[in-house]
Amino acid sequence: MNHDSKPMDPLEELMLRAYPNPTRAGCPGTEMLRSMAAKTVSRENPVWEHLWKCSPCFGEFVKLRDARAGRERRNQIMIWGALAAILLISVTLGLNRMISSRHSDDLGSKVANRYEAAVFNFEGTAAGEVVRGVEPPPVQSPALQTQRLPATLINLTVYLARGSDDGPYELQFLDTNNNVLASATSKAAIDKGLTSFTAIVDLSKLSPGEYSVRCRKSPDGAWHTSTAIVE
Repeated sequence: MNHDSKPMDPLEELMLRAYPNPTRAGCPGTEMLRSMAAKTVSRENPVWEHLWKCSPCFGEFVKLRDARAGRERRNQIMIWGALAAILLISVTLGLNRMISSRHSDDLGSKVANRYEAAVFNFEGTAAGEVVRGVEPPPVQSPALQTQRLPATLINLTVYLARGSDDGPYELQFLDTNNNVLASATSKAAIDKGLTSFTAIVDLSKLSPGEYSVRCRKSPDGAWHTSTAIVE
């Protein structure tokens, strides 16, 4: 029994027995019956008249028709299955991207929260000018006042002397013997006339006290120097 086919119509069962043709007289042949089952033969073709009055041809036609219908159903199931698989993969990839994006955002937030924000200002210094040890002028510019920074990992925004170019810069923290204790590099940009850059600087290993802070444009620009108290 063919489980792919639906129960046969009672009229079709009758036609399988009503018109015996043991000698297959006038039968069109299997290829024509296959074309008829594929619905590529016009209904005006006289071969259909033979089919309705020949039980052997009708039986072969029914088998060919049902086999074709079964293949079409299986193909349709495969197509729908493939579409469902594609949809599932698309949804899975979308969810993975969303989860990955959220994870990246959370990770970025956690990384950002590791650093304490701080600002250092070189405005008012001139190239080659060393502020440490210079007698303060009668009215000291706020930019030349000793600045304070926390002894930890900091996300440091550095404002450069007015007129400074954009581009790569290096920043150094030095002790009284001019040993470099902490450093960073970054790329400065100009916004509304102010040149600045942001860099991650690790001051956690510095003892509390006063340090020279200098900055120059890489690779061989003139140093701008100021002081900072790390506490």
